[in-house]
Amino acid sequence: MPNILQISHNVYPLHDAGVELATWELSKLMRDQLGATVYIYSLTQQGIFGVHDRWQRMVTKAFTLSEMLTLSKPDLILVQHLKGHPSTIQSEIISSGIPYIVFLHDYWYMCKRVTLYSLWGQRCHGPNLIKCLACVGPIHDTLETSTWWQVNKTFLSEASHVVAASLRVKYLYEKNGLQAASWSVIPPMYEIPPRVTSHSYNSVLYLGGRAQVKGFQLFGKALSHISDKLQISLGGNGTTNDIVKDLPKQHEYRVLGHISRVPALENISGSNVVCCPSVGEESYGRVATESIVLGTPLVVTKVGGYPERILNSHTTKIVDPNPHMLAEAIKSLVSSTHPTYEKNPTQKFNLKQITLGRQRIVSVVNHYLHARDEPYSSEPPVDYQDALRWNNLLETHWNKLGVSQSSIPAVPTLWAELWQ
Repeated sequence: MPNILQISHNVYPLHDAGVELATWELSKLMRDQLGATVYIYSLTQQGIFGVHDRWQRMVTKAFTLSEMLTLSKPDLILVQHLKGHPSTIQSEIISSGIPYIVFLHDYWYMCKRVTLYSLWGQRCHGPNLIKCLACVGPIHDTLETSTWWQVNKTFLSEASHVVAASLRVKYLYEKNGLQAASWSVIPPMYEIPPRVTSHSYNSVLYLGGRAQVKGFQLFGKALSHISDKLQISLGGNGTTNDIVKDLPKQHEYRVLGHISRVPALENISGSNVVCCPSVGEESYGRVATESIVLGTPLVVTKVGGYPERILNSHTTKIVDPNPHMLAEAIKSLVSSTHPTYEKNPTQKFNLKQITLGRQRIVSVVNHYLHARDEPYSSEPPVDYQDALRWNNLLETHWNKLGVSQSSIPAVPTLWAELWQ
């Protein structure tokens, strides 16, 4: 029975953001599919992923990584996120001699601001010494900022394998000089979210919080272009009652604040449209994918990893981060009659992607448990530009390439083969 150590900055359910959920779900998958004993080492708690999905704390004291390695004796280390950990943790992982896989959920290794969204509200395409010092330096230690990417690039290059959350993530890391020994692109959703019965109803649901990078300001501007009264629900960090005063007055607002996973799924299921108007480099977009899986029409902006998986159709819209275009997409989906869950081809596409993603991550981890020194080499030859070209084709020729209610294949066969 193999031992696996997962390293992250926090642990679910104490924190239920995307990285924590991915770590938790992957732990269950490794336990169930590989019979592994999974240890989780985080800033908040350290322990064993136990039976019946219970988190079992090992002791009340906080272990050092060295003590945790001695205790868990891992055959493989999975590095989910190192944000907040001591800077020495990377050298400790390398010097342990244990194979390690790094998961690139976002752009933290490249930028301490994580989202590649600058201090001046602009999308950034990667490290530049002068720009980085000006943008991050006032917030963090200037000297550390100047060497941040070089130090992390060394750590990633030494990894046995790197798993990117999307083609976009892989594209930007490689564009900025990362030469990893072995790559995979596997979106971090290792469980299909359960169908939930919702008694709430929202015309439009937004779960991005107040952060500018998630497009809150863009969303507000888009709402001003919609004259018909809508029921708008706002969730996420920073969404408190005081934000309503700055939003267009013609709509009715319900403020959810920060909500945990189950209420979030209930609100997604009970909504007419989910809107994810990110303006920064959205690496993956869990809410968007869960919306499609749960059968809720969706609007996203054409940034980050969205164009790879969110295919333009009669139930999903992907638009430029422009308030007028966003408003038109929302109005289109709110007012139209949509196909059922079973007949929505983009949902079928995403369901297949999640299923194959589960299989692929198990295959990658299992490979390094048994072949420590051999790179994993079954990644299909897909790049980010391929993804953009196919989505643009679908956007331009949806009526020709799309589907009717009675037919199934929404995505050209070649696209499906390339991506999967």
